[in-house]
Amino acid sequence: MAFYRVFCSDFATKIATLSVLPNGRMNLFFFSAVKMMIQLSPPGHWLGLTFLLLCAAGCSKAEMKQAIEDAKTKTQEIAQSTVEAVEEHLPPSGEITLRGATPIDPTSTATLELLPIGDGRPGFVQIASYDPTDSSKAYPAILLHGATTASSVSSLAGTTVACDVYLQVSSTTPIAMTAPGKLANVSFTALDPTDQTIKANIEAIELVGSDGKPVSISGGELVAVAKGGQ
Repeated sequence: MAFYRVFCSDFATKIATLSVLPNGRMNLFFFSAVKMMIQLSPPGHWLGLTFLLLCAAGCSKAEMKQAIEDAKTKTQEIAQSTVEAVEEHLPPSGEITLRGATPIDPTSTATLELLPIGDGRPGFVQIASYDPTDSSKAYPAILLHGATTASSVSSLAGTTVACDVYLQVSSTTPIAMTAPGKLANVSFTALDPTDQTIKANIEAIELVGSDGKPVSISGGELVAVAKGGQ
């Protein structure tokens, strides 16, 4: 890095002598050099390097301002592309979205787990936006639980499971749930075997809060990650 700084300073000094033509206009060689150095230098050094070269070359205030703005734009573009590249390689976390009369934020995670009973009896599918064994959870907290004969996540695709629904929008709001004898149909659609995620649509359902007040859900969608790659 020290060599890089010395090289930049020396390079700036040398090209400064070529930066101004006899008629007072800037030498195109100078601008090409600036462009080359910006492209080859680490993103964190672009602004400082641009300022160094422009000062050494005796650029006007307007030219310096424009060059620095160009460098800032380039830095932002690279930063954004880096974030997008990282996000592309992050493992899927899932999401549950419910549409209510009052807007409900999508969950940041959703996991699906098949719970077999054995003895030829139907098991259960459970989809949660939090770890049910953990007392602390993020909000909104959503849990769907229903009986199914599916033995694997892949066999869930194309089926509909009637589920109990539990919803708590925040830590200070009542817990809403399906009323006794009422279930919400969850229709599983596409399975992504690469990410081990499955999508589903949630039908409209009327929930009842622990305070006795109704909570209308007009429908929803989910993308759940199969727990343990089931």
